[in-house]
Amino acid sequence: MVKLASNENPFGYSEQVKQAIPNMLDHLEIYPDGYATQLRAALASKLGVGEKQLIFGCGSDEVVDIICRTYLENGTNTIMATPTFPQYKHNALIQGADIVEVPLVNGYHDLPNMLKAINKDTRVIWLCSPNNPTGTLINKEELVSFLNKCPSDTMVVLDEAYFEYIEQRKNPNSISLLETYNNLVILRTFSKAYGLANLRVGYGIASEEIATYLNITRGPFNTTSVSQLSA
Repeated sequence: MVKLASNENPFGYSEQVKQAIPNMLDHLEIYPDGYATQLRAALASKLGVGEKQLIFGCGSDEVVDIICRTYLENGTNTIMATPTFPQYKHNALIQGADIVEVPLVNGYHDLPNMLKAINKDTRVIWLCSPNNPTGTLINKEELVSFLNKCPSDTMVVLDEAYFEYIEQRKNPNSISLLETYNNLVILRTFSKAYGLANLRVGYGIASEEIATYLNITRGPFNTTSVSQLSA
């Protein structure tokens, strides 16, 4: 049997990480840096964003959970495609939110009908691109059109866990959109392309205001020193 469901990297992880891990094992009696200062600075520089725009999670799964705990409750609703990454629905149900699922069309998000589903109680819309499990990409023109039509007080979460697998000529350069759309949150992870699934490091990129709210909800020591340094 070959396990495919978790989409783990068959090539493993960086040899540099493998060589460095023994040197990371000092002071395991000390709590990790809750702010992930070193990783935060390196990643902010790589992405060209402010350090205060980042939130780190125990995988991007935890960032999904943090978003749900921050913005969803009984009486609100959240919109997502179906089928898509199941943790959006799972965590929203835990918070008591109503779930609105819009079927994919030929494997692609049905963005027009997702827009039609928005009402005054909609707090979060989930876009998974490339979508898990169909692998389809929302191109930049479609994404910008969607964001232009979406109410500014409704959060749009763009889950790019598979961003590194996008063909460069189709790269939507979504981070550049954060300057225009304050309601946009982008999720990425070190679990897939970087092969660090076991160490659980994912992150969100958002406006400073949203990132501040999410970091208030986030647990104080949710990523370990070894996982931060490896990432």
